[in-house]
Amino acid sequence: MFLKLKCIAICLVLILTLNLAACLFVPETTANKNNDCQLVTKKWSLEFKKADISGRVDGELLVAVGAVAVGSLVVSGSVVVVGNTIHWLEQQGLCDDSITQKTVDGFVSGLKSAGGYVVSTSEELLDWLNSPLSIDTDDNADIDDDENNGF
Repeated sequence: MFLKLKCIAICLVLILTLNLAACLFVPETTANKNNDCQLVTKKWSLEFKKADISGRVDGELLVAVGAVAVGSLVVSGSVVVVGNTIHWLEQQGLCDDSITQKTVDGFVSGLKSAGGYVVSTSEELLDWLNSPLSIDTDDNADIDDDENNGF
């Protein structure tokens, strides 16, 4: 019984290896156009191509072809994940209706309503850094009063 199960397991592994070895995985791109924010990027997907391994097939060839198939899956899958991540980041950064842009806009409006100052360019930053700080003399009087009262 054990020998029979071992033989079946070897046959299943051999069949799976042959099926896997017959495929190579490659990244495919399609143009993805977003008309709302005038953005054209590439959308990535993982496609598999059937490889032709006709002729005599021995164990070493199966291992080599299987390693190539698994390697192509890992490398191409990584390329697809990175490509789609970059596509998502471009969309988040450039489209006004993206979650990221809405969050930044809410933060900026809250900052402005609290009396803050938003710096958009390096020139505005330099102007702000070079501007003299205004000191309110009335605020200093409150500090002196607090010190005299033991606070």
